Amino acid sequence: MAEIFDKIKNFIKVNIYDPRIDINKKPSCLCAIYATKEELKEAEENCKKAIEEDPKYADSYICLGRVYATQRRYKEAEENFKKALLLNPDYLDAKFCLGEVYVHLGKCAEAELELKDVLEKNPKYVNAYIALGKLYLNMEKYENAVYYFKKALSLKPNYADIHFLLGGVYVNMGNYKEAETEHKKAIKINPKYADANIGLGWIYYFQGRYKDAEEQFNKSTNLKPDESSIYSGLGWIYYLLERYDEAETQFLKASKLKNNDAENFIGLGWTYYNLFLLGEAQIESAEDAFKSALTINPNHTDAHNGLGWVYYHQDNLKEAEKHFLKTIELNSDLPQPHLGLGWVYYRWYSYKNDRLKEAESEFKKSIEKQSNNSPAYIGLGWVYYRLGKYKDAEKSFQKAKSISPNDSEVYIGLGTLYEKLGKKSQALSAYNKARKLNPGKVM
Repeated sequence: MAEIFDKIKNFIKVNIYDPRIDINKKPSCLCAIYATKEELKEAEENCKKAIEEDPKYADSYICLGRVYATQRRYKEAEENFKKALLLNPDYLDAKFCLGEVYVHLGKCAEAELELKDVLEKNPKYVNAYIALGKLYLNMEKYENAVYYFKKALSLKPNYADIHFLLGGVYVNMGNYKEAETEHKKAIKINPKYADANIGLGWIYYFQGRYKDAEEQFNKSTNLKPDESSIYSGLGWIYYLLERYDEAETQFLKASKLKNNDAENFIGLGWTYYNLFLLGEAQIESAEDAFKSALTINPNHTDAHNGLGWVYYHQDNLKEAEKHFLKTIELNSDLPQPHLGLGWVYYRWYSYKNDRLKEAESEFKKSIEKQSNNSPAYIGLGWVYYRLGKYKDAEKSFQKAKSISPNDSEVYIGLGTLYEKLGKKSQALSAYNKARKLNPGKVM
């Protein structure tokens, strides 16, 4: 059995921060082990044999616990680390691994207690600082996370993982400049660090630096070609740049690689919706994409909002109303579903005159949520026009014009209003402006 015990000693000394190891393939748990499935199976068998031979040998339980942690069998890992500590209460590696397993089990108070106890006994135990940083990041205690990641970097400044994690905290804090700096440090240490390269692309995206983001995502495809978030990022860039055909291509790649991610189908849905508005796609394509997102997440706000607009354009006003109301139920701060409801109730005016008041109310709610909401002012203008409140209608259309002076819908509204009031020259001027802005729509 001496050979078995030697194997265990060597196995639990594996350092997952060995610079020769590809950083993108390391286990997520710091106390886990970089090993193949076959090596883990052999290690599990050896650990169990060693425990049978000598149940009081703490290293055997550490070994088995690390095998389980690597396999994400955290409850079994917890049991074995506790057994190691019963045999040797001062075994810091066992205490650290137990603390980190608590992080994965969501036992935040227990994790904090164990990890801080490790640092009290050994202030240079760098992995404990990292684990505490992760814990506080998960708890959204970002200042604490920054503190512990920085402490880890003071001991090991060339660990790319820590720079990457610290950058992630800064992203969550909205501090994109600091996030960019940390991601670049991680990449400088390891230029092939795919996750850091991808993360940098998203940081550029969040800052509106779409050209930089595009270049960074394209570069990342060489490092991690099967990572769906790269193509999702490219999809959203092209979507915002109104390059919808390219956006469709990227979202389709992302959804093929990860068909259980609702966000990929949300991107497809809005892409098809905008292509429909341009007359280049069927609205049913957007409907299918939003429904796919809801299959994955039945309470996805964007999917319900998207379906609301799809059904509005299909004249299925009852279904549109249902999905806009569901969107508001999920997130009452959004202006878009109130705008959608406003148009639904305005359209219902043809059948039920009393719905105009509801339309007015929804357009006003949309404006309350977003003060520079030109479409809502246009909708309000049409409501007042139908109610015969022509001064209020003009005021609403003019407000929309001040926000979006190049929107043809503003001038169509003003032209219709001035024509009704007999102001022929003003009506003609407004119609001409609308025609100039959108020749295909205004005859």
